Amino acid sequence: MNNPTIATVIFPARDLQAGIAAWSTVFGTGPAFAGDDFAAFKTEDTEIGISSLPWVDEPLVMFHTDDIEQTRTELIEAGATPLAEVEGGGLPFSALLP
Repeated sequence: MNNPTIATVIFPARDLQAGIAAWSTVFGTGPAFAGDDFAAFKTEDTEIGISSLPWVDEPLVMFHTDDIEQTRTELIEAGATPLAEVEGGGLPFSALLP
């Protein structure tokens, strides 16, 4: 595979404010971004997001890769479930392996 790295992981948070409080405790600081239904915490290498959107029912993993089409094909062949087509250079997957 193209040696993809995890860029972002988004976790469901039905109560966004409680999620922001909990993750702020974990990181020792508030989110880098917070909106009505999404907040993001940035580490040196990875962004951790929380979302109260109803379609986020499980963690979503987004990768950084040099060849997104090849990586998408390889992940699907390995059993991953794509949530969307490649758009704007991004590609969310619901699970890496079945």
